[in-house]
Amino acid sequence: MSQYQGSITSFLNTPSPDTPSQEDFIQPSRKKIKHKRKKTSWIWAHFIELTDNNESFIICQVLKEDGTACNVKLKYDESTGNGTGHLWSIHKITKDGKQSEDKQQKLN
Repeated sequence: MSQYQGSITSFLNTPSPDTPSQEDFIQPSRKKIKHKRKKTSWIWAHFIELTDNNESFIICQVLKEDGTACNVKLKYDESTGNGTGHLWSIHKITKDGKQSEDKQQKLN
């Protein structure tokens, strides 16, 4: 290889001061910011939310026949399905209110 070929190769492989480095092309990671939305579901009239060790739970506040709160603790994953299922299966409560005994027997 001649003296000129070596310097040309070196010149081609050396970035100029105006050439952006690889770091300039790497986009900084964008963290997703979680915004708390207002809870609009009908189930929130019957539950309170609790966070324990970075896990969310909902606690049923429906009063039992003896006047004490149900206090069943259900896992909450931003969905109201667990709460809705509990309200229906245990307390017979729907979005429209508590089912009467007559209506409940007709459904069975």
